[in-house]
Amino acid sequence: MKRFTDSDLFRDPWFRKLHPDAKLLWFFLCDKCDHAGVWEIDEDSFQFHSGTTCRIDSLWDAFGDRVQTLGENKVYLPKFILYQQ
Repeated sequence: MKRFTDSDLFRDPWFRKLHPDAKLLWFFLCDKCDHAGVWEIDEDSFQFHSGTTCRIDSLWDAFGDRVQTLGENKVYLPKFILYQQ
């Protein structure tokens, strides 16, 4: 499956201020979420594919309203559908 990527993302002050592990998680979320922008939290998969041992729960706050929790084990990217068209 192919996804659109914002070529201006690295110009966005919000993104530039993120910790490198949070940047990795952001790309991972955008690539691994389903067509509706929902991702079932799988910390082991994130750590395996990214090569980091960072805990996901320590990164959520950095995303602000760009990521919303759905229950205990899912997150939602509210702008995902609009961006992917």
